[in-house]
Amino acid sequence: MNLDFASVWEMISDIVPENDALICGDEIISWKDYDFQSSKIATALKNAGLGPNSKAGLYLNNSNEYLIGQNAIFKIGGVPINVNYRYVAEELIYLLDNSDSEAVFYHACYSSRIKEISGSLPNIKAWIEIADGTKSEFKDSLKFEELLDSCDPMERIHRDPNTIYMLYTGGTTGMPKGVMYKQGEFLVFLFRTLKAMGYDVPEDINNLEEQIHNFKKDNTFIKSLIGCPLMHGTGMWLGAFLPLLLGGTAVTSRNLGFDPDQMWTQVEDTGTTNIVIVGDAFAKPMLDALDRAEESGKPYDLSSVKVIISSGVMWSEEIKNGLLRHHDMMLMDTMGSTEGGMGSSVSTRDNPPKTAKFSINPGVIIIADDGEILKPGSEKIGLIGTSGLVPVGYYKDEKKSAETLNFQTDIPRNILRKKKIFGELDGYRCEVEVFTRSHGRSSTTYVSFYAYFPNSLDMGIKINWKGEIDGDDEHLTDLFVQRNDRIVEEAQKTLRKLRISDTVVNSRKILFIKYYKPDEIVKTMKDVVSLAKSLK
Repeated sequence: MNLDFASVWEMISDIVPENDALICGDEIISWKDYDFQSSKIATALKNAGLGPNSKAGLYLNNSNEYLIGQNAIFKIGGVPINVNYRYVAEELIYLLDNSDSEAVFYHACYSSRIKEISGSLPNIKAWIEIADGTKSEFKDSLKFEELLDSCDPMERIHRDPNTIYMLYTGGTTGMPKGVMYKQGEFLVFLFRTLKAMGYDVPEDINNLEEQIHNFKKDNTFIKSLIGCPLMHGTGMWLGAFLPLLLGGTAVTSRNLGFDPDQMWTQVEDTGTTNIVIVGDAFAKPMLDALDRAEESGKPYDLSSVKVIISSGVMWSEEIKNGLLRHHDMMLMDTMGSTEGGMGSSVSTRDNPPKTAKFSINPGVIIIADDGEILKPGSEKIGLIGTSGLVPVGYYKDEKKSAETLNFQTDIPRNILRKKKIFGELDGYRCEVEVFTRSHGRSSTTYVSFYAYFPNSLDMGIKINWKGEIDGDDEHLTDLFVQRNDRIVEEAQKTLRKLRISDTVVNSRKILFIKYYKPDEIVKTMKDVVSLAKSLK
């Protein structure tokens, strides 16, 4: 199975074609129609001149069309661009120009603004308008509904898992920036998130098809009601991506304002299992609605709800306790940014909630300005360092990328300096890691080499500077040693050549990469890739 969004969803649509994929109000789209309509809109994008790596903006309210349009962009190998529907003309022009968007999907209620900005965006090849009951003010558009009637579905294609997936930040510290991820790596991260949440996700993503069949047999699909905007990472990543990647259902409402009574009615009508919100701004009116319904003698049926997930805004202890009083469920509070997740807090009736109490995610540290790695409960302030899923960078902003995304580590306190060099060989992401461990006044420099297996949740195999092999778990390590004795021996010879003797470190500003020639690193990466390939 190719690891990109469109290919995963094409596979799912073949297995559960009649299941609900998208629900918005009374409008229900099956998995078959989700794929069919997305393929027709993909043809329209191709006809307009878009192709692999083309960007297309989604200037839309929550709707089925938002997710269909996004999937159409994925189908052509393109990059969807989230557009804040609250932006004024100047902000829209900046975002669509900065992202190099070549098409824009928009609801008719925004047609007057589209008319206002269209002359300033000559590179837009297609303006695609979606009817919403309001009068259109822009004549030079393609009509979404007419495209569904006139276009043939695009044939399925092979897509590059290294195609960029991008989400623009909210712009709280400046102009919005496009945070770039590789689709394949981002998908692995999402599947690992699902696994961490307790969902039955196979270790090898190539076995996902079999698992979808199991979900079909047991009818244990996720139904996720998305209370927050899809253009926000919380709504899209936690609300839409997670259920859809396991063959579930994404439930939305067309209302721009938040109506908690309508939401709880939707929960009852759809059998929602997951609710995704943004802190007390949503949770408090939701609790008030439950209290009113209970007092009236007509409480809402919450029996299907298993978890409420929140991210982005504080979620208070008082509100959490109030929700748990109405229903025994899991409340998941996550902390992060567009650049990655950092911490989480899980509350149940058996695990009383706390306000602003988070456990940092695996691979995340807090490091002070002096290099000290801070322990939980420390009163010191530090920088957050994360590993695992790390963005490729900011779109068209190398300077900001270097400033923000170059620090990633899970190193112990006696590590003075660590540098990572990334590369890619034959579809395998490789990593060379160089660091120095202190021993009082002296130190030792080490080097580790990683090859990351495509489509696997068990991501890494590491060979350290001694030629020793370490896996993410004992099973992988044993498998390596048992099946690759000859290759291991050859790789060890190469790795030993790169060993650095003990040295006294007088300055932390050592550029460790200077000890290695580029061709040596590339050669070693190739050896590690050969090892990884031998597992297949």
